Amino acid sequence: MNVPLSGRPARMVLLAGLGVAAVGLIFYTTHSPSAAVSVKAGKVKSVYVQTAAVSTGLLEETVTLSGTVISRNSVDILPQTQGMITNLYVHVGQAVRANQPLAQLQD
Repeated sequence: MNVPLSGRPARMVLLAGLGVAAVGLIFYTTHSPSAAVSVKAGKVKSVYVQTAAVSTGLLEETVTLSGTVISRNSVDILPQTQGMITNLYVHVGQAVRANQPLAQLQD
């Protein structure tokens, strides 16, 4: 089920992402060996370079959020007659069609 994020959860995800990016940028600019590179009168300081073999693999990320889900539409179902329900033909959250019996009342 694809549900677009909106409201407070979207802001939380956005702020968390911006926070991680800011911390990464600060760490990179203060700990990056390339930050020490400078060119003065044709001389270049040595630069530390780390290499790694290329590989493929799975990238897994988990995001845990909490919130309240509110439906866009709701319907109040009122029977035309009163009585006890003897059979219930649908479950909570189940999709239904027009004119589909939902329940049976006692005769």
